[in-house]
Amino acid sequence: MRTIESALAVIRSQGRYLLYHDDGWDCWMLPNMTVDEYSGDADGCLRSLTIDYEMPPWAFDVTGALQVESHKPNPQHDGAVRHYIYTLGFYDLTDTDYQYGCVHNHYLVDIEDWEYECDFYRVSHWGFELGEHICTWWTLDEMLADRRMRQVNADIIGTIELMERGLLTPPPMG
Repeated sequence: MRTIESALAVIRSQGRYLLYHDDGWDCWMLPNMTVDEYSGDADGCLRSLTIDYEMPPWAFDVTGALQVESHKPNPQHDGAVRHYIYTLGFYDLTDTDYQYGCVHNHYLVDIEDWEYECDFYRVSHWGFELGEHICTWWTLDEMLADRRMRQVNADIIGTIELMERGLLTPPPMG
């Protein structure tokens, strides 16, 4: 069985998690990068993700704080079961992390404004571009309610749920 190692950035702001849409998996996912001979180690991948997702400078020093192992089918390989090793870096963003209040470029979320926009345009989630990524912010409950996300990422969502429910001690967030 092939092992795939990845680094995942768990980016949280005001109780919501930053997700991007992965076309290959046809699913919303946490920002991630495969660890291989080209990308370096997991901590190097987490540093690359901080640049890709325009994180504040302090985030560059966050290292992998938790490893999660899982076995699941990979749709990119005709459903063959793969062994996944995830190294998670945790980032808790506040409104003081950026000097500008633009959600599209700087991750700051004004939840009331966000909800108004969703209601006005009759969409369930407001998406925005961040570099080459289409992103959104979801709560844990929204992730749990999404059938496709549960199907693809139940292992990671389950880990986040255990931390939020106080059943797994969360590592310190950057």
